[in-house]
Amino acid sequence: MNHIDKFERVQLIDNEPVSLNFSMKFISGIIQNLDCCLDYQGLTYILGDPQLLNAILTLKNKGVRVRLLTDITEKVVPYLGQLMKGAEVFHLDGILGNFQIGDRIQYLYYIFGGNRDTPNSNPDRQLHTNIKSFVDTQLYFFDKLCDKAISAKEKISEIRRTPRTAVTEDIHDFGRAMELAKNLIQSAIYEILVIFPTYSSFLQAENDGLLATLSEAAARHYLSIKILIYVKDSSSVTNRIRSTIRQEHVPIEVQFVIRPIQHKILSLIIILSLIIDQSVSLVIEVGSEEERESEEGIERLAIYSHDEIVVSSCLSIFETVWIQSEFDKQTKVMEAYSKMFKGLRVREESFRPDKFFEG
Repeated sequence: MNHIDKFERVQLIDNEPVSLNFSMKFISGIIQNLDCCLDYQGLTYILGDPQLLNAILTLKNKGVRVRLLTDITEKVVPYLGQLMKGAEVFHLDGILGNFQIGDRIQYLYYIFGGNRDTPNSNPDRQLHTNIKSFVDTQLYFFDKLCDKAISAKEKISEIRRTPRTAVTEDIHDFGRAMELAKNLIQSAIYEILVIFPTYSSFLQAENDGLLATLSEAAARHYLSIKILIYVKDSSSVTNRIRSTIRQEHVPIEVQFVIRPIQHKILSLIIILSLIIDQSVSLVIEVGSEEERESEEGIERLAIYSHDEIVVSSCLSIFETVWIQSEFDKQTKVMEAYSKMFKGLRVREESFRPDKFFEG
């Protein structure tokens, strides 16, 4: 366990350089759990200090569980993605106060001056204590607040779906639809899901700059980006796609669907599907290869929606196909191993560990 002081005591830190050093020592010494309660002042302080923010985000790599409770509003949503990558983030309306509990044995409170609604660069003072009865009480209150809170993903979806009335819009201008797709990708907070129904639709997206926009978004390494692409069972095509994405040096997960996507909607028209933060969706009709090769201009329909039912339907389709593609990939691996060892006689041997320790 981490002990800044092995004796029970209360410390008041009011020197700014010492305050930052103390915060860093407090966070970097965490071994098991870090629980944070932050209002707008505390959240902007953490987000505005790269050193402090990075110290919190790297805790996950050490196996530390990080919980963060805050009041998520529209003005802080764009900055939550990186926190959500390293912490479990929860929302509770009207939360006040800024404190952290380390390994359930020590407590650090940030004291800010000024208006609570204005961002602060540094706290005026910090109060630290490891008095067990006090820390236990604060941890009890924190757990109760978390029980009443909702996940950050739920709150972000709620904010992104404003106005509260469900909206579904038909777009008949392909250029406008692609521009909207790029704007949605750039606005993503934590997740982007894309379905390319054909290899040619992937190439078209590359030509239209959609892949470049995805690469820019992926450069923000806290974003989770998953792409599904339907291709005929061709290793040359899949290798070209992987090479295209690999050249950007960005973390994008790609799965290849080697069978037609069987769905009553997707089987009627060939569409590109985009889902952002599980809260908004955009499906664009890209047409069949025969239609794109035709000289006649063809009107394509796109549907933008932040209706919960529509988005949930798109999300369900994506998750179902993703799981199926994982299964298909594992099946191909098993078939490859089966062919590799076909006809080989493998001698059975029993392993006795004690053989290696005989004198």
